[in-house]
Amino acid sequence: MGRHIILGFVLLFLLLGIAPLGLCGRCIESEKQALLRFKASIYDDPHKNLSSWNPKTNRCQWDGITCHNVTGPVLKLDLSFYSLQATSVDPSLLELQHLIYLDLSGNNFNAISIPTFLGSMGRLRYLSIAGSNFTGKIPTNLGRNLTALQFLDLSWNDLHINDMSWISKL
Repeated sequence: MGRHIILGFVLLFLLLGIAPLGLCGRCIESEKQALLRFKASIYDDPHKNLSSWNPKTNRCQWDGITCHNVTGPVLKLDLSFYSLQATSVDPSLLELQHLIYLDLSGNNFNAISIPTFLGSMGRLRYLSIAGSNFTGKIPTNLGRNLTALQFLDLSWNDLHINDMSWISKL
């Protein structure tokens, strides 16, 4: 009788469209590969901050990562004050389609421009790149596309803005 109850729950999950972690293998693997490409594009002391980002382990257990506890996609990437350095930000973060929280504050992006692809992450509710040594113009697509955004922190960077009309769309 116990086996029938377990089978019933599995069928219920499938009918409701709630896939347990093991049933979402393709999306999990694509997110893992995207995060590893992002890691490869930045400088990090291999014995420190992102050392838990091992391709042989579950990405939901990596430092700075929070996944949905039932369905499994990455919801939060919090790398604030990880002492990361980069001269570019890999757009592979776009593959984290369920990401709602992104914090890259307190790192050193070596005076590069804010990556325009951040403006394409339409599900973001939280975005902070404060004190990360970004410079130049703030991409206007941040205001056009990030309609779910509830928190935005661009402070302590050398940024300027020509047109502030996009702010009203946030």
